Amino acid sequence: MRIAVTGAGGLLGATLCRKAIARGHDLVAYTRTTPTPLGAKTQFLDLTDRAATATAFGRERVDVVIHTAGLTDVDECERNPGEAERANVDATHSVVDAANAVGSRVVFVSTDYVFDGASGPYDEDAVPSPQSVYGTAKFAAERVVQDRSDAWAIARTCVLLGWPRGPRENFATWAIGRFSRGEPVPLFRDQWVTTTHTRNAAAMILEIAERGSTGVWHAAGGELADRVAFGVAMCAEFGFSPDLIAPRDRASAGLAALRPGRAGLRTARAARELTAQPWSLARALRCLHDEWRGTEGGDDALEE
Repeated sequence: MRIAVTGAGGLLGATLCRKAIARGHDLVAYTRTTPTPLGAKTQFLDLTDRAATATAFGRERVDVVIHTAGLTDVDECERNPGEAERANVDATHSVVDAANAVGSRVVFVSTDYVFDGASGPYDEDAVPSPQSVYGTAKFAAERVVQDRSDAWAIARTCVLLGWPRGPRENFATWAIGRFSRGEPVPLFRDQWVTTTHTRNAAAMILEIAERGSTGVWHAAGGELADRVAFGVAMCAEFGFSPDLIAPRDRASAGLAALRPGRAGLRTARAARELTAQPWSLARALRCLHDEWRGTEGGDDALEE
């Protein structure tokens, strides 16, 4: 299958690229800034440039576009809503129109931040009610996909973790750094999420693309836990001291964007219909620990 991945320099995009190559797909990787690993066919493309995107898609004519690109820094979106709209909504509009023109399917990667966090975890049929600029932009992008794409799937995920190949940290690597240095690790006791290892999300998303599956999917971890419980589980796996955990409430953090409280995603559909199954928190942390120790096992490990 011929597959394009946007946002190929990001944690999820790069993992999808590596997995697609390992599974023998013909890959086209699109990125704005970061080189893509493993010798993928990389093209530098600003997705908000509709003419350039149409030209690129017309040249490559892939079977499916997995659209991971966007501005995912939640606080930056809150501070700069215009850029959040441009990077998440306008770019998605550009991708969908260009894909339609050449008959490519679209798999759009979204987030649990489209929900308000009042009564999670949420299933695919729950009504979105975003409470942040980031969540609002991602929900608007979902609507673009649903309303304009000729053939689409939406794969929402939640709190991606993994060992990055670039300079940007994720929640888990930030916590590992603080634990390793013996520094206090402030964690929310009033935020529940279904933390997801990026390899697990990539496996589910790629399977959705390979099968030509449609509709909304939740490609997330299979276990709901608050952030403090996550920290305790990390300490047990990595051998860190749980005494370093400093529980606090979201309101005390002074963050620009409101984080959903009881969020997370229900993954019953994925567990029922996909070969790639949602991982438990323990399995996600074991994989992260292997990555941290440098024993990830190369591309074959991506078949997990």
